Amino acid sequence: MKKRFSGEQIIGFLREAEAGMPIKDLCHRHGFSEASYSLWRSKFGGMRVHDVSGAIVHDRRHFERLLDAGNTARTIRVDGAYADRDPKARLKEEGYRVDIQHNGTRGNPLSRAQQRRNQRIAKDRVFVEHAFARLMHQGGKCLRTLGLARAKGVIGLKVAGHHLLRLARLQQAGMRPG
Repeated sequence: MKKRFSGEQIIGFLREAEAGMPIKDLCHRHGFSEASYSLWRSKFGGMRVHDVSGAIVHDRRHFERLLDAGNTARTIRVDGAYADRDPKARLKEEGYRVDIQHNGTRGNPLSRAQQRRNQRIAKDRVFVEHAFARLMHQGGKCLRTLGLARAKGVIGLKVAGHHLLRLARLQQAGMRPG
């Protein structure tokens, strides 16, 4: 049986429904049944989009694709590798708040305010960076699969485990999933 929609497309449909689009209109617009929507919601509900690529591809090439319009948080925290001026200006126009950590240079160290700002950004980014360390505990960086499709599946399971831990962390902080 041939699948008509990829996992990323299905998650996108679910995000549209969460954003307030009526289910009947959504099904009619994209050409699937309400039964399919219910099945997908039980299967993919609560997931975010992730992307896997070859090691030679820089992360910045996937950055735009991973932005989720249905996400209520409008702050993006990145390191200096993503600090191009054009995407930063465009993201600000779209309503995002872009936090980029600054680096000092020789002879021009960071001011106290910049150090405090970097520390504030780092507190939120550290949990994301710890996901890579968590991958080491889940079998290391070496994947014992052949092909990008199988690697996507294995990494997808690891990402799902990370998101469960993240959900537990947010619930301990008093947030309720919406």
